This record gives sequence, structure tokens and C-alpha cells, in this order.
Amino acid sequence: MKVGVGGGIPGGHATARRAMRVPFRPPFGIAISPASATGCRKASVRRLTGVKAFDLRCLMFDQIVSSCRGDWAGTEVGAGEAMALAELRDSTDPRPELARVENLTLQERVYRALREAVMAGRFQPGQLLTVRRLAEALGTSAMPVRESVRRLAAERAVDMLPNRSVRVPLLSRARFDDLWRTRALVEGEAAALAARAATPEERAAIIAHNEALLAALASGSGDTARERNQAFHFAIYRAARNAVLLPIIESLWLQWGPPLAMAYSRHSALGTGLTASTVRRHGGLVAALAGGDAEAARNAMAGDIEDAARLFAEMYDFAAGGPRGGRTERSG
Repeated sequence: MKVGVGGGIPGGHATARRAMRVPFRPPFGIAISPASATGCRKASVRRLTGVKAFDLRCLMFDQIVSSCRGDWAGTEVGAGEAMALAELRDSTDPRPELARVENLTLQERVYRALREAVMAGRFQPGQLLTVRRLAEALGTSAMPVRESVRRLAAERAVDMLPNRSVRVPLLSRARFDDLWRTRALVEGEAAALAARAATPEERAAIIAHNEALLAALASGSGDTARERNQAFHFAIYRAARNAVLLPIIESLWLQWGPPLAMAYSRHSALGTGLTASTVRRHGGLVAALAGGDAEAARNAMAGDIEDAARLFAEMYDFAAGGPRGGRTERSG
């Protein structure tokens, strides 16, 4: 049998097929000189197949047998050595279990960055954005930003204006009410599922997020409180283990993020209402999750969303399209 330069695998017995035409080069520094005689090459192959001291599971066997130098072509390898190489392949695990790395295009990365920014409430209702300014902030050209904005507009996260600028949607009272009521239904169901499915580790993480949120509210840090609130909620939604609900919730938060940001940016003006509501509703959620009480979790989540909606409605002038006593638009 001859070592080929990299041809196909001919027919025959399954093990023999894997063993025939085996291109080969020394792996990881094993000394086999291409300049050595044919007999030395054969002996080297025999030594490799007989090695027991090496942990051969760490060798990428496909790399060993799938590439060779031209000066190895035509080297005679006996059937025994070839069979041993095939058995070596069968007995090793050349591909460890690793998570695949996402190969994202620039456009997809830009879209995700903008989507996360809207969902996290980094823009407020009525705020004007331009493609040029967004591209400068992201360090990209205008093209991927423009395409990303179109996708966000299709998700109702932003409005495209005739002058090519973009505006975070203004909220009518009817749309706002539809939004928070839908959130209460969908996210209440996710909380109920999480009460049944959350692991002790997930419950501990949810408690930690809530404690960080309360600390941020006490210190007056609205931005940190908003971030911790989102982390608290999505830790619950992920614990629900429902791949259909989660993207629906993310879509709702794309529309809810801007009013939520406004509420947290002005939380000191809301008095103790926001903190008191958070303590009560989030405390009820944590207790329901700890006890596996699905209905209590559902009611606590719906109540938390309803309280947040009420507090926002108290400080937002729907007719003017902005906070009461404040400007209706910001540019960015």
C-alpha cells in the first residue's frame, strides 16, 4: 500500500478504506525526517502507531492524515501500519466539544449593537438620530448603519423620517397601553414558567440582580438601576426555557426601552414610588420563584409592569410627546 498525496478513499472494507492512501506528516514535533530513507520512513510510521506514552487523544488526527509533503508520496506503508493508523483514528477524539464561534458580518454586529442600545433604553421617546452620527459613534461607514436602521424600523423600534433621519417613536396613550398590557400577559407567562423551571443557581443570580437594582435606586444612579432592572427581568425570562417566548419579549422591550429609560432618568422626580414598587413587586417575584409558585410569579410580574406603566404615565405628556414640563425631542 502506498501513501498518497491526498487522493480519495477507495472502496473496500470500512477499516481498510480509512487506512488506504494515508497522507502523513509528523505531528507536534515528532521527529520523522522526510530526507530519510524509505525504510526509516516505514519504521517511523511503525513507531508512531506503537506509541503508548503519548496522550493521542490530544492529537488532531485529521490533520495528521489529511496533509503531507510531496517527498512522502509513494512511500510504502504496510497493511499492518495502515490498519493501526485507522484504529488509532477510531480510538481517539480529535474534535473536543467546543461552542462554535459566531462569524458575524459587520452589518450584523452593527444591527445587534443598535438593537441592544434601544432595548436597554439608551434613547428616549422622540429622540432624533442620524445615520451619520450613529456611524461615527460605532466607528463604521454609513451603509451598515442604514441597513440596521431599516431592520429596526421593521420591528417598530424606530421611525424613519423623510429627511433620512431616524426618530425613536413617540408614544400615543393607546399604543402605550397596548404595549404594557401585552407585556404583562407575555412576561407574566414567562415568570410562571420560570417558577417551575429555574435552577437554584438561576434563582441566586436573580436575587443578586435585584439587590444590585435596589442599591442603585438607593444611590440615585438611574442608568445603573435601569441596567440592573433589565438584567433582573431577563434572568427570569431565560430561566423560563422557552425559545418562542424570549424573542417576543425582546421585541416588546425594543418598544419599551425608551420610556423605561425616561422613567429611570427622572426617578428622583417620581419620589419614593418607583423604589417602593420595585421592592414590593420584585420581592414578590423572588419569593414566588423560590417557592415554585407559578401563579404568584405571574401576578407579581404583571403587577410590576403595571406599576411601571402607571409611574411613567404620571410623568409623560402624551399630547406633547415628552416629559411633563420638559423638551419633546433630543438629537443624537
